This record gives sequence, structure tokens and C-alpha cells, in this order.
Amino acid sequence: MEAGVDFFKVQTLPGFAEALEIAEASQSTGLPYVLSFVIRRDGCILDSTPLDPAMNTIDAEAPRPPESCAVNRVHASVFTAASCTVRERDPSTAEGWLGMDADTSSKTPEELDGLAEIDSEAPDDFGENAAAPHERSGIANLGGCCGSSTEPVATLAGHPAPPAEPGQGGYSQALTSS
Repeated sequence: MEAGVDFFKVQTLPGFAEALEIAEASQSTGLPYVLSFVIRRDGCILDSTPLDPAMNTIDAEAPRPPESCAVNRVHASVFTAASCTVRERDPSTAEGWLGMDADTSSKTPEELDGLAEIDSEAPDDFGENAAAPHERSGIANLGGCCGSSTEPVATLAGHPAPPAEPGQGGYSQALTSS
């Protein structure tokens, strides 16, 4: 049996312009792709572009829109706050999130830059906080990012989370059924 690439994921996107360029360039691969952004509590990408209009523009202007978007390099509390804000502005964008790769720190990227030590919450807290988006809204793809070593990720993996209902988790259906 020959193995291939199912889809590719571009992570840690800090701005809209870069994400749109990547979406346009992805046409040449013929593969589904996921764009993963670093966001703030207010639902904006680091360059201050609100995530929902950014994704709507990418969907409309890219030769082939992404299968979904995700977030990474943010604490679960940031994702929760941002998803509430985005859901109020445009529920369809919030429903299209595939996943979150969570940091173990709730500090902003600016606060984390230059720290001498890793800022991290307790592994049990990380597991509970990072599992919450699945429990609240069916986000199907969860993982760790900056500061998440073996112990926090193991606690997330062991967190009792019911499977998502069919149709929940946004675009994950498209990725798993293709």
C-alpha cells in the first residue's frame, strides 16, 4: 500500500496577507490545506485583522479555499474568548475551525518573547483547558504547542472527552471523508 499526503497545514500565521498568499500558492499542490493562525482574545490575527473577515476573503479569493482554519500558539482561554467573539460576528467562521494547538501559557506573544524561563500552567490544568473547546463546540483536532511537553500532552490525551457528534467540528468532516 502506498502512503501519501492527506492534506498540509501551515501554522503560526501572524497575518492576513501571508495567509492569502499561501492560499493562492497552494493551488499548485492539488492537496487540501489548513491555515492555522496565531490569534488574540478579540478574535483578531496578530496583524489586527479580524479572523472572520480574513477567512471569508480567503474563501472568496483563493483559487481553492482551505478545508478549514485552526489556531495555534495560543492558550485555550485565548481560543475560548476569540471563538465567542467570532461566533457573535459570524457563526459560520467559528463552526469551520478544525482545531487548536494550545500553549501552556496564557501570556500574549509579546509577553512571552524574551522570557528566561518557560511560562507554563500545571499539566492537569493544561489537559482540562485544552480539552474544553472539544467539549463546548466539538473542535475535533486538539494538541499542544509552545511549552507543551510530554506531561501536559499526556494529560490532554487522557482527558475524558466524548466523541464529537456527526457534523460537529466544522471542516473536520471534509478532511476525514475525502
